[in-house]
Amino acid sequence: MQAEQNLVIRFLETDPAAAARVLERHSPEQVVAFSDQLTPELTAVAFAGVTAGVVVRCMALMEPVRAAAVAASMPHTSCANVLRRMDPDARKAILDAMPVVARERVRRLIRYPEGTAGSVMETDAPVLPADGFAGEVRERLGFPALAAARGIWVVDRGGKLLGVMDPCEFSGAGDKVRLADLASRPRATISPHAALSTVLRQPEWTQTDELPVVDLDGVLLGVIGHRQLRAWAGAGRGSDEGDAFRTMLGLGELMWLGLHGLVDAVASAVIAEQKS
Repeated sequence: MQAEQNLVIRFLETDPAAAARVLERHSPEQVVAFSDQLTPELTAVAFAGVTAGVVVRCMALMEPVRAAAVAASMPHTSCANVLRRMDPDARKAILDAMPVVARERVRRLIRYPEGTAGSVMETDAPVLPADGFAGEVRERLGFPALAAARGIWVVDRGGKLLGVMDPCEFSGAGDKVRLADLASRPRATISPHAALSTVLRQPEWTQTDELPVVDLDGVLLGVIGHRQLRAWAGAGRGSDEGDAFRTMLGLGELMWLGLHGLVDAVASAVIAEQKS
């Protein structure tokens, strides 16, 4: 039996799209019975390619604690899209059983209707306090933990957005430099209630990969980038207009990636020269 389970796990991990197609051929009861033999993390992998409606029916059949463990293992945007479709009582039971951090992030996403910036924003972007020092942050978190980010967001102690740092500039800053002094104002901010069709038209997409989503008080709620917009535009929103959006978005992303690569190369050379 262990060998059979290992084979199933291997299949889920190597070809989740094919696994999703297999699961969708079975009833929700059968899918839940199968998923009970997996860890919550592997169940989330199995559900990754399954349509949201099927996942909703499956999770509605699970015990809330089990469903919460699976939900917490899913990407937050995917989790919110599933829970938003559930019966309010079932959704509350699952949310109440989720770990606090994951629960609050998913709740932020659920608050906003589909098709708005708030519904697809990433809520786990790197955020640091403005009164921190570059050296202590590098020592505590390690630069590799932040290097993959396109931008590092700087906020005050109330969570209000103050600016954004470039990871390369952060890596070369002196230990006693405050993060507030490294942050520059974002090119634009997005309301969580903004329609994605409007967000797509922002001219700033040719100059940046991410834009911050803030509330009326300027508190940073999350970040929306080319990846989220590309996924939304690629899901069939609009026909002729959608094609135009996808073309504009793709060209903007290519331009931005080229500029970012050039800046990274120059910054890395300068930093290396300073250290030598």
